[in-house]
Amino acid sequence: MTKALKYIDAVRGYAILGVIMIHTLTVAQPTNIYLQILAYKGKYGVQLFFIASAFTLFLSQKRRSEVGIKNFF
Repeated sequence: MTKALKYIDAVRGYAILGVIMIHTLTVAQPTNIYLQILAYKGKYGVQLFFIASAFTLFLSQKRRSEVGIKNFF
């Protein structure tokens, strides 16, 4: 069993919250300007999730270095 990286799970959680926030802007606009800005920054949630996923893929490849890159991919 592999050890879980809690900070990666936290980054994924923030990414998911960002995507949810940007989608809620299509339904309702918050009245607070700071909340509007925060919700609008949720558009970067998908990119953040992809970066976190790429990071975990590279960690997995590093742990399985004896397999070889070609066989890993």
